[in-house]
Amino acid sequence: MLSDFVFSSFDYILNELCDGPPDGDGDGDETKVDNAAIFVAVAMLLRSTPHIYTARLPDVAGDQKLLVPLKIWILSQAPQDDLPACLFSWAHNLVPLLHTDPMARHLILCFVETILAKPDAPTILTDAPAWRGKRLIPPPSFEMLLRLTFPSARLEATARFEAIYPVLKKVTLARAPDFHIREIFTLCLRLAGEGISNESAKEATDIAISLLTDNADHDACWKHWDRLLGKMPKASAALVVNLVKKWDHLSPSSRKATEQSIQKLLICSLGSAGVAYSNPILAKEALWSLIEIVGCCKRCRLDHLYKIANLDPKFVDFFRANKWKKYFQKSSSYIREGTPESEELKQDTQQIFTASLKLAKQVKEAAKFALWPLLDNVDCWKLWDDLYTENLEASAAILKTLVDEWEFFSTQLSGDTRALSKTLKSFMLKNKKARGAYARLYRKADKSCQVIWRRLFPASSSSLNGSAITAVVLFAAVALVYSNLGATTWWTRCSCT
Repeated sequence: MLSDFVFSSFDYILNELCDGPPDGDGDGDETKVDNAAIFVAVAMLLRSTPHIYTARLPDVAGDQKLLVPLKIWILSQAPQDDLPACLFSWAHNLVPLLHTDPMARHLILCFVETILAKPDAPTILTDAPAWRGKRLIPPPSFEMLLRLTFPSARLEATARFEAIYPVLKKVTLARAPDFHIREIFTLCLRLAGEGISNESAKEATDIAISLLTDNADHDACWKHWDRLLGKMPKASAALVVNLVKKWDHLSPSSRKATEQSIQKLLICSLGSAGVAYSNPILAKEALWSLIEIVGCCKRCRLDHLYKIANLDPKFVDFFRANKWKKYFQKSSSYIREGTPESEELKQDTQQIFTASLKLAKQVKEAAKFALWPLLDNVDCWKLWDDLYTENLEASAAILKTLVDEWEFFSTQLSGDTRALSKTLKSFMLKNKKARGAYARLYRKADKSCQVIWRRLFPASSSSLNGSAITAVVLFAAVALVYSNLGATTWWTRCSCT
C-alpha cells in the first residue's frame, strides 16, 4: 500500500537523522543523495494522494525535536486550499505535541496560523466543522487548547493561543451532534471542578452553561448532566452556583431545568455524602456541594427550591425511607478509624451540620441528616449550641427528630452522652429565659429537650428541679468565662476518655 511505503520511508529518514548512517554504508554524500531522493518520492506521493497519512501519523514516534518538523513537512504537502482537511490534520496530529519544547510549539502554531489567515477561513471552518464524518477538533485537543489559552501562569506563547482560540472554539462547538456535546460538556465540567486556574475554570464553566442553555429545549445535555451529578458533585455545584448567578438572563426553559438540577444535585449530594467508607473523596465533594447549593439558594432567594411542597418526591423519599441510616453506619465507622483521611473528613462535618441545620428549617426531613455530624464530631455539639438561637425553628425540628429516632440514635452514641447532656442543659437554660415572639418555638424545643433528658437519665425527675436549674446556671457561667477566653476546652473535654 502507498501508506506503508510512505511511512517506511518516513521511518528510514527519521532514523537516519537521529542515528546517522550505519558504519560501512558508504560516504555521507551518497547518503544525502539517497535521503533527498526519498524526500522527493514521498512528496510526490503525498501531493498526488493527499491525506493518506492522517490515520497513521499520530502513531509515529521518535525524537521530538525531529518528529515535529517532519510531521509538519508531511502535512504541508497536502493542498492548502482544503482548509477543513488541513485543520483536521493539525488538530489530530500536531496539537498533542504542543507540550514539547518551545521551538516545536512555535512551528505548530505557525502551521495553524497559516490556515486561519486564509480568506474567509473562520466562515469556511464553522460551516464545515467535520471532515469525512469526524470532528475537525476532537475533545482531547480542545481541552489542551483551553488549558494553554488560560494557563495558571502566562507563557511566551499565550498571546498567540489567545488569538486563535476564539475561532477554534467556534469550530469545536459548531453544529455539534449530541454525542460531541456530551463529551465537551463532560470535560468542561471536570475542568470547572478542578479549578486548574481562575480563568480556565471560568471559561470551562461558561462553555458548560452555554451548552446547557443554548440547548435547553433539546434536553440531551441536561439528561447527560443528570448522570454526572452523583459522580462529580463538587464540579456540578460550582456550575449550579454560576447558573443561579445568571438567573435573570436565563430563558424560562433554562430556569426550569436549573431548578430540577438543583433538586437532583441535593439528592445526589446527600446520598454521596454517606459513602465515606468506600469513597472518602466523593463524600467530601458531596459535603462541599450540599453546602454550596444551600448557601446559593439562600443568597439568591431561591429557598422555594427545597421547600417540602416543591421538592422532587425522590428527595423526600430519601429521608422517609430511612436510607440515611445506612449512610450513618458507613460514615460513622469510617470516621472513627482515625486515619489521616478520616480526620480531614471529620473537619468537614461541621460544615455539613451547618448546611443541614439551615436546610432543616424548610425541609423537616433534612433534620435527620443533621444527626450524622453530631454523632461523629464532638465539635458539632458546640457549633449547634452557638447556632441554636438564630436557627431556632430548625433546631426544634432536629430535637424532635432526635426524639423520634432515639432508638437508632442512642445505639450510635457508643455510651458517651456527655456532649449531648451538656448541650441539652445549655438549650434548656435558653428555653427557660425565652420571652417574646419566639416563646412558642422555645417551648416546642424545650419539650423535646425534656423528653431526651428523661431518656438519658431515667432516674431523674420528669423535669429539671430548682437545684438542677441552679446547676445549669453555674454551668452556663463557667461556659461563658471560657468562651470569653476564646477557648472550647469546656466542650472538647467530653470527647476525652
